[in-house]
Amino acid sequence: MKIIQQASTATLKPERKQSARFDTTQNLFIEGDNLEALKLLQKAYYGKVKSIYIDPPYNTGKDFVYRDNWKTPLKEYLRQTGQLDECGRKTSANPETNGRHHSRWLSMMYPRLYLARNLLADNGAIFISIDDHESHNLRHLLDEIFGASNFVAQFVRKSTTSPRMDAKHIATEQNYIICYAREIDNLEINQLIAENMNTYPFAHKHESVRGKYKLNKLDRGSIGGDEKMRYPITAPDGSAIWAGGDRARTNWRWAEAKLQWGIENDFIVFRKSRNSGWNVCFQ
Repeated sequence: MKIIQQASTATLKPERKQSARFDTTQNLFIEGDNLEALKLLQKAYYGKVKSIYIDPPYNTGKDFVYRDNWKTPLKEYLRQTGQLDECGRKTSANPETNGRHHSRWLSMMYPRLYLARNLLADNGAIFISIDDHESHNLRHLLDEIFGASNFVAQFVRKSTTSPRMDAKHIATEQNYIICYAREIDNLEINQLIAENMNTYPFAHKHESVRGKYKLNKLDRGSIGGDEKMRYPITAPDGSAIWAGGDRARTNWRWAEAKLQWGIENDFIVFRKSRNSGWNVCFQ
């Protein structure tokens, strides 16, 4: 709260030479520290912004550089969190000496989210990208600033075409976008029906039964390991198609028996690629 209330000493400097239609444009691009920028926008844009999207630094505990001025010594912190007893002895074999890295990240986020809420109109909403490290803590923080009743949704976003194969425990392929409203009763979301998801052959042929869909490559995100999953597929022109081209250690995602079923039931599409080769796709 002290950081929020501290007046900014910064100012906005116009860059006319780098701007397009400076005197008539309705767009504004600000380069600088986002906390200072949020403070500078308070007077002119308070309660006027319809939508805010932020992509803050993810807190991995290793490369997060934000630091604040801690008033509590480390030993006192460990005692308060139950990792030291009153005599200063460890109560755990592995005290979490960096447990405060969550607090560092949240202390960085709090004033920025607080000031961002001030800018939102009564029918506005904020969208925040985040991963698994701080998603649960961020929800608590947003509940405090926006109110739990103004939570709208936590969207799951597929962030990679395939999970990382070097993950230590679980290979994930998603992150999240958390949405809160300024006043949820005033929020209106334009719900659109997905259209034009597929323009490939047979899309309309089976649309009434299967619904709208899009295709995916049969070798996308696949690697080697099972020789039974590496075999040639015959293209419409009679040529042989291998998963990943001629690259070694790449397999198809379907076995031959399932591929044959897919071809017979119109779940497989052959598409000509730019290099005159073929891509095998499935619904």
